[in-house]
Amino acid sequence: MLELMHEEKYLVLAAGGGGDIVSAVLLAYILEKYGYRAFAGTVVWERYVVDPEPGPAKLTDIVNPLEKGEGYLVVNGSSFMVRNNRKIKYQAARISKFTGRKIAIFSIEDGVKGYVDGIRNFMNDKGFKGLIGIDVGGDILATGGEEGLWSPLMDSATLAALKHFPHSILAVHSPGADGELDPSYVLSRIAEVYKRRGGLGARGLTLEDALFLEKLLECVVTEASRIALLAFRGYYGEYSIRGGTRKVFVTPVNTITFFMDAATVYDISPLAKLVDDTSSFQEIVDRMNNAGIYTEYNLEIDIKRFKARNPLDVLRIRNIGVREMKNRRRGMKTDQSTDL
Repeated sequence: MLELMHEEKYLVLAAGGGGDIVSAVLLAYILEKYGYRAFAGTVVWERYVVDPEPGPAKLTDIVNPLEKGEGYLVVNGSSFMVRNNRKIKYQAARISKFTGRKIAIFSIEDGVKGYVDGIRNFMNDKGFKGLIGIDVGGDILATGGEEGLWSPLMDSATLAALKHFPHSILAVHSPGADGELDPSYVLSRIAEVYKRRGGLGARGLTLEDALFLEKLLECVVTEASRIALLAFRGYYGEYSIRGGTRKVFVTPVNTITFFMDAATVYDISPLAKLVDDTSSFQEIVDRMNNAGIYTEYNLEIDIKRFKARNPLDVLRIRNIGVREMKNRRRGMKTDQSTDL
């Protein structure tokens, strides 16, 4: 599939922030093996174990960038962020220091509209015409009602952003690796995209890829991105992540990345349509909450509110939060409908 792509330079965007930058850098490395130029980018939104402050970072939280553009930054390993007076070495800076690769940083503080503007400005300034979003696990394919869906917000915003760029590509790497959606369900959603002629092909990890991934994993805090390497090394069966709050059934399928036309995926995504054309991060949150969807931002607020001490606390807090949102949703339905 990769040898058939038409642009010479690609921005590879980590769809969910945090540890997804590992797979974005890995895909950029693979693209370069095929003769393309590639640059990895992300929104800085770290898991609460790295950054206890709820929500994604703003560009003004990032210290010591190499370059400032309109709606984006370019950073290397000397960068860090400061949140609530806490100095944090975020994952993109860690991986940049380890690999020597520069990373593009974007923001969703101005909603999907601002996110799109930042991506477009970076691509125009740097001469990039191709755009690929990559998601580890495949929860970017969710519709919103899935029981195991933990982090729909950032993925949905990225899919909505991809729609604004002609011929953009969505890559789903290692189906089910984040322990949110069952791998068979993710594959069924991929099949739906392929049925609509949105499939662009698939590629499995090679030995060279796996060795590079193994090196990347030495410098970052991530669990979902590690599943592909486990699968490549022959692990088969259930594997616990997130302190036992989620489980992944690891198989050789976790070594595969599926490539799809992003516009086709957008067409079957009520969540991407829901958050599209928003002008602030809070507007994204409000739209999802009004549709009864409990997001990763809600969870982070509740973790801070209830002072979670361990992963089991987090699981209980999430269950409470989901239940409270459902109760509020039932109350709202007595007045008006906000169904997707």
